[in-house]
Amino acid sequence: MLDRIELPDGSESWRSPWGQLTVSHAAAGVVLFVERGSLDMKFAAPITEHSERALGRAPTIEVFVDAYELESYDPEVRKSASQWLKRNAARVAAQHMLVRSRLTKMGLQVVSLALGGVIHGHHERRTFDAALAAAVKRVRTGGDVVSARG
Repeated sequence: MLDRIELPDGSESWRSPWGQLTVSHAAAGVVLFVERGSLDMKFAAPITEHSERALGRAPTIEVFVDAYELESYDPEVRKSASQWLKRNAARVAAQHMLVRSRLTKMGLQVVSLALGGVIHGHHERRTFDAALAAAVKRVRTGGDVVSARG
């Protein structure tokens, strides 16, 4: 079972004894997932729900996944997120992922090729945070989400 918590800044968090997912919508069309510990299959539903919510707020979106402190995840979490991304690829400008290792970042590049170049791996927090800040700034200054693929 997951415990759901609404945070004062408007974000939501789900916790299990092994992991935590926090989701915030930084701007219309910009959604941030922070994943820690070990996520079991119950975490797939909030990820999909918030991805859909972001699509409901903007014609195209950018997804940011801070998985720097993620130790493991149930394959259903990855499968569900990948299926959602494939179904909605035309409306997802980019999915940025912060991961701990360069090797994982290289693996993301291979996955990104299969999904049309939408995934951008980061192994340094500064590049991830800069991409997130740029996406929020674009939206808040009236610009559109910039396509990572073209």
